[in-house]
Formats: sequence, C-alpha cells, structure tokens
Amino acid sequence: MPTPESVTNAVVSADGIASQFSKEQIINLCEKAIDDSVRRIVKVFDAVYVSCLATSSPYLPLVACAMIQLSFQHGICPESAVAFATFAMLKISLAEDYAGARYWADVVRAMEKKHQSISNKSSMQ
Repeated sequence: MPTPESVTNAVVSADGIASQFSKEQIINLCEKAIDDSVRRIVKVFDAVYVSCLATSSPYLPLVACAMIQLSFQHGICPESAVAFATFAMLKISLAEDYAGARYWADVVRAMEKKHQSISNKSSMQ
C-alpha cells in the first residue's frame, strides 16, 4: 500500500520533470513518433490506470506519475492525457494548487486538440 509520502514524492518528481517543459514543448512532444514497444508499454499502463480508477486503488497517483515520466521520455501519445488530467487533480488534492491544476487541465485540452489534428491529417492521407 503506498504511503502518503510515496504519493507526494511521486507527484513532486513528476512536477519536477513537467516544470522543465513549456506548454508549447509539451504539445510538440505529441508529434514525436513513438516506438511501437513504448506504445505497447503505455497501453499496459493505460489498462492498469483504468483498473486503478475502477477499483479506487490508492496506486492510481503512482501509475499516473509513472505514465507522465514515460511520456516525457518517449513522447506523448493520446493515452498519456489521462495521466496529465490526474496530475491536475493531484495538484488540487495534495497542494490546493488550483492555478497549477488549471494550467495542467489546459495542457490536457491542448494535447487532445493536437492528437485530434494529427488523427484527422493521417486519415486524410
């Protein structure tokens, strides 16, 4: 069972990585080609995330933070958005950082818009 300290440490670590990128840089990572093996790993993370969400698992924040770190290392795919949305929620619940949560919610909206644009372009070709 994760301790409050382990959750806080995971969020602080993810925040440290995320704060190194501007919103524009994050959106540009949505365009990065993602290796098939990484995409499969992200899909596994996504399945674990959904299971954690469905069962109200205390591991959800840890899974979300791990997905964020993986996304920054290898590129942001559509499945990454749920982790960033959870990160926004954690900003409120752990630090009462409403401005930070709003920022990350806006980033998630921009990610979704970018992925939709990429999807539309590829379907037209």
